[in-house]
Amino acid sequence: MDPWKILNVSRSATTAEIKSAFRRLARKYHPDMNPGDEAATVAFRAVAASYQIITDPTIRSEFERFERIPRKTTEDWKSFFRRHTTMPDIDLTGLDDQYAAAKAPEKGDFDEPPDGTYLVFVEKVALKTAKESGNAYLSWQLRIVGGAYDGRCIFKKSMLQTPKNLDFLKGDLAIAGVVLDKLSQLQPAEDGTPSKKLVELLDVRLEVSKQTKGEFTNVYFRKRLDGKASAEDGTKGKQGDTKATEAAESEPATAGGKAKPKF
Repeated sequence: MDPWKILNVSRSATTAEIKSAFRRLARKYHPDMNPGDEAATVAFRAVAASYQIITDPTIRSEFERFERIPRKTTEDWKSFFRRHTTMPDIDLTGLDDQYAAAKAPEKGDFDEPPDGTYLVFVEKVALKTAKESGNAYLSWQLRIVGGAYDGRCIFKKSMLQTPKNLDFLKGDLAIAGVVLDKLSQLQPAEDGTPSKKLVELLDVRLEVSKQTKGEFTNVYFRKRLDGKASAEDGTKGKQGDTKATEAAESEPATAGGKAKPKF
């Protein structure tokens, strides 16, 4: 069970090549596209698990050590995949009514002078839980395209605890072009299959605004751009000229106000 072979990429494949292969296969085998096809569901799980192993440095390191163990059985391989690619146990059904009542903020709410305005694409998005509180949140990794900070990342957390949190989440998803009937559509299936709605967000191109207020940095979605990002995308970004934007070169923005390492 070689995750690189499952994704049909070489071990020297670039991040863009791996991501492109994952997107293509995830859409091909997603259960929603193949209702009642158990073989497609199994293939989709393998594709999702392989992508997680390859792109997560910790799991990839564990996998490479596991590969060197002699005389592994098929059950040994299956056990590794189950242990290291388990989706979080998150239940969002209790928030469905609040999400239905949430109101996306007016566009004018985002028109404050920004620290920086950037063109980005959604590189990763995942449903996670906070270690200390156990609260669920949506984690975004946004890759900047063009401009002085081309290739750098902006990180954003969409918390899911309060009506105000859900207001902003609903607005972000609407801008990104994803409409939910229920918030629980974001959570994985019982068998661990990732949400189709999260898969749809990958590579969506956005214009975003990074704003610092006191000790915290917020990232606002301004609008979706036509098309999706690709490895050859040459779109140029617009950068703010305030001091906070200049500082971003050494300290990329996060939604929690903590600096992330350079890429």
